[in-house]
Amino acid sequence: MKKLLVLTAVLLLSVAPAMAGNYVKGTVGYFTPTEGDLDSSFALNVAGGMDLKDQLDAPVSVELGIGYTAPEATGVEVTIIPITLTGLYELPLDVPNFAFNVGAGLGMYMWEVEFDSFFGGTEKDDGNDFGFHVQAGADYKLNDQLALVGELKWAKVDFDETDGGGTSLNVGAKYNF
Repeated sequence: MKKLLVLTAVLLLSVAPAMAGNYVKGTVGYFTPTEGDLDSSFALNVAGGMDLKDQLDAPVSVELGIGYTAPEATGVEVTIIPITLTGLYELPLDVPNFAFNVGAGLGMYMWEVEFDSFFGGTEKDDGNDFGFHVQAGADYKLNDQLALVGELKWAKVDFDETDGGGTSLNVGAKYNF
């Protein structure tokens, strides 16, 4: 699973600069799981996006991202790696240096759970499940290429009868090519 994470991140970062009107962004945030037994945790995300304003004559972009979070509970360690595809719409608000967006998308969520065995030692379970998410965000433009970003994202995904979704509050930076 870790090899796939690294490969996807490298792919995102290498493809995005090849096309004008594209961007990469990285965020760090705080993930609060919907499942009440799991504790909140930090979340890391990287994404590559493509601005489709010229092609669609609308303030729309599409973003491919990968993330990492590891919420825990007593005797249980969970690792979640979402690979998401998000469509974003830039709201027509006229606020200097700010751009506000809303969006939604689908994702494949790779997960691994390690827990204390009833007979001693630890056991592992893992899988891949599909889910969806919605998000709202804002970019504060520092210059033509660099912006600070903030976003609120809610995801819904079920891992073998466990709700693996939750809410993330993320901040980071975005670089436009």
